[in-house]
Amino acid sequence: MREIDIRKSLNNKVLSLFPEESEAIVVNEFGICQGEARIDLAVINGHIHGFEIKSENDTLDRLPSQQAVYNKVFDTLTIVTGDKYIEKVTNDIPLWWGIMRAHQKGNHVALDTVRECKDNPQIDSYSLVQLLWQNEAIAILEKYQLAKGLKNKPRRYVWAALADNFSIRELSQLVRETLKKRDSLRKRDNWKVVLPQM
Repeated sequence: MREIDIRKSLNNKVLSLFPEESEAIVVNEFGICQGEARIDLAVINGHIHGFEIKSENDTLDRLPSQQAVYNKVFDTLTIVTGDKYIEKVTNDIPLWWGIMRAHQKGNHVALDTVRECKDNPQIDSYSLVQLLWQNEAIAILEKYQLAKGLKNKPRRYVWAALADNFSIRELSQLVRETLKKRDSLRKRDNWKVVLPQM
């Protein structure tokens, strides 16, 4: 059972929940924390939900470092893996992470929920606002009359101003609303699985 087969089933499952006219954004290979990590699939809707795939051909060597980064940004998280790693990930990931079991069923990969995800208690404000482009962050600050002296500053100052002036809950909503308006994420190509050349 290859990673690409699990990814295809996961995309189909997620996309079946959101019709084309939905406001939800579904993005494969979503980069966070200025490229420090990429999660396999992100859904931006009422929450920002991340899905990380670990196939039986993968190792779990990178999971601790991925987990540390993912925990800073996503409202909810789910790991998707096969029987080989179910027990290990259950013991190693936080209790608030969801778990989905991938298993072969005929000609396709079936996905079963082993554990429902819960809200992330570890979101970091500064990491969250790094999902925004500088012009997007400035636009938010301008809306709330907080942009004075920041327009020509490096983006780290702009992000810091956002993180310092809004609660996590407020920032989460502002970031989600902004990402949903971003044309590059709204393109339907983001909803498709890109198969690697074999």
